[in-house]
Amino acid sequence: MKHFLKLKLLLLLICLQGYSIAQKTKPVPRWRLQATAGTAFNYFTDEQPHRGINVGLSGHLRLDYATSKHFGLFAETGYVGAGGTLTSFKDDTWLGFPATITFQNVKQSSYIIHSLESSVGAAYSFVVKGSWSVKVYVAPTLNITMSEWESYEKTGNFLPPITDSRGVIGTISGKQYVDMFEPYWWSVTSGIQIGLPVKKHQEFILDFRFVNGTSPVLFDYSYLGIPGVQGNLRTNSFRVGIGYSIPAFGKKSKKQTIQNNIIK
Repeated sequence: MKHFLKLKLLLLLICLQGYSIAQKTKPVPRWRLQATAGTAFNYFTDEQPHRGINVGLSGHLRLDYATSKHFGLFAETGYVGAGGTLTSFKDDTWLGFPATITFQNVKQSSYIIHSLESSVGAAYSFVVKGSWSVKVYVAPTLNITMSEWESYEKTGNFLPPITDSRGVIGTISGKQYVDMFEPYWWSVTSGIQIGLPVKKHQEFILDFRFVNGTSPVLFDYSYLGIPGVQGNLRTNSFRVGIGYSIPAFGKKSKKQTIQNNIIK
C-alpha cells in the first residue's frame, strides 16, 4: 500500500512539473505574415561622377517560416521606387548645331524606376529585454522594371550667344517617361528588424535594410555623352520602414507540440 501511494505521488509530481513547463513556454507560431511600408533613399553607383540621392517609396508583404528557435526562411514581394540622380553635360555644337539649350546644356536628372521586387532569404532572430525581438536577414533580390520616369532641370542658352554677349541663359524643368533602364536587375538585400509586441504573438515592426545592386540597371552611361568615358551603373538604396506581423496558418512550433503531447 505504501509503495502504491509513493507511486501515485511520483506520477502527480511529474504531471505538475510538466504542466508548469507548459505554462512557462508559450506556443510560438512557425509561420508569420507581415506587411511593411517605408521610404527608399536611392543612389547610382560610382562608375561615373556627378551622382546624387533621390527618395522613393516601398511596400512589401513577407511570409516567414521558423526552421528552429533562432533560424528561419522567408519569401517577400512588393513594390519599390528605385533609381537615383545624375548630372550630365551635353554639347553638340561641334556638329554644327546652334549653342542653344537644346544642343548645349547642363542637365540634372532624378530617375524613379517603379519596380516589382521579390526576395527569398534566411534570417536569424533572438529576443532582447524579455519580449522585444530582433531579426537579422539577408537575401538575393530580383527587381522587374514596370515603368521609369525622369524629373529634370536643364540649364543653357535660350538664344545663341551674340558677339560680346552671353545670350539669354535660363533653366527649364519637366518630367517625362523614359525607356533607358534594364527590364530587370539583381541585388543583395541585408537588414535588421525590431519587433515590439502588441498583442498575443503580434508585433509592430521597425525595418532597416540596405540593398546593394549587383547587376547594372544602365549600361554604357556617359555623363559627357562621349564613347570611351562611360560606365555600367547599378542602383543602391538604404530603406527605413514600419510594419505589422501576425501569426499565419495557426501552426505552433514543433517543441511546443511535443510538450503538449507529453502532458496529455
